[in-house]
Amino acid sequence: MTTILQNPSKTSMSSSRLNWLQIAIISAGMCFLMSGETKAQPVPIIFSNDSGMSSSQVFIQFLGGQPVNGYFVDAFGSNQTLQANTSYSLDQLRNPSTGQSQIFVTDYSGRIYMNYGPYGLQNLGADGGGYTPAAANAGDPNYNTRYQYWEATIVPETTGGSTIYADLSYIDFTAISFDMAARYSSNSTVNTIVQNGNQVSANTQVLVNATVASSQNSTLAVLPQGASTTLPNQEFTRVISPQFSANGTYHDFTDYINALGSNSTGVTLAGVFVGTGPQPTGNATTQGQTYNFTGNFTGNATSGQIVLQAQPNSGNSTSGPTNPGVGSNATITITNVNLNSQDGIYGNNVVYTVSDSSGNYTTTGITNDVYGRVVGDLLAGLSFGYVGSTQH
Repeated sequence: MTTILQNPSKTSMSSSRLNWLQIAIISAGMCFLMSGETKAQPVPIIFSNDSGMSSSQVFIQFLGGQPVNGYFVDAFGSNQTLQANTSYSLDQLRNPSTGQSQIFVTDYSGRIYMNYGPYGLQNLGADGGGYTPAAANAGDPNYNTRYQYWEATIVPETTGGSTIYADLSYIDFTAISFDMAARYSSNSTVNTIVQNGNQVSANTQVLVNATVASSQNSTLAVLPQGASTTLPNQEFTRVISPQFSANGTYHDFTDYINALGSNSTGVTLAGVFVGTGPQPTGNATTQGQTYNFTGNFTGNATSGQIVLQAQPNSGNSTSGPTNPGVGSNATITITNVNLNSQDGIYGNNVVYTVSDSSGNYTTTGITNDVYGRVVGDLLAGLSFGYVGSTQH
């Protein structure tokens, strides 16, 4: 499927590949109010269904984010307000004046789920409105539904334009292939000014084949278990990713961690943490500040750890001495067992212990502060194999 994000000068995109949805995003321009202020036009998003499924069998829904501010044009030419936690078929979204499945969004940040089937996703609005499907949970009401999400943030600006961020995501599972492009409505060409403005995926069969081939046990990787991966078929829903799969579905990092420990491999993690929220924060851990930690891996995958020690130039606030950072008297300890868990290198949400001037504490995962930034840097390096590599 293709999605297209547009400006008053951008429009849709096409593709002829099976199992494919396209999204076109056309950036908004501006309209002028009587007061002389400017108001952002809604951003048109056009959906092109090249999946081989009827458009009455393809649904979208805004889940897990803020309320959506936008509308679609119904079959009678009337504007209908979009609602979060509500399913809309591509047939329902077909604009009679253009013949395209189209929505207009002024303000939204979150996931946009798309699914195949006779109806949209179930259980919408649960968990206080924050429900999103649990892809690996057989008890989830959408477990047997084939769905995929993409992510969008559309923010109206006071100058009259819109800031748009959008990305495709297969990080949790692979089920439906998307294309996405920012296009000019004047000539339907890709807006090359937009960074990564044309995101192209292989068709779904290629993606499924690649993800299944990377698993050690395809029976566990493909959901529901026993479903064929030859598409299209009615049983297949998704290939689950390592952080949501059972042990043994994918390789772990035992050999890598053993090698790092046996060589006492060292790391240096240094940079500037911009802070969490408006600055200054009045909180040492969320304050913008420098960081510089070093450490060495020890032991093996079952008994070792890495202790990251702050260096003298670490923890210096970017807002001056009246709003201090954490300083240089700090360590972060991560066990190799936790690094090798599903939440470790694979999940990028490892448990770690912090010791600083405020005391000692152990997290339940990465926190949104300077220590989380340091741990995130380490996990990124491990994920890409940079740590211990002799290739640069």
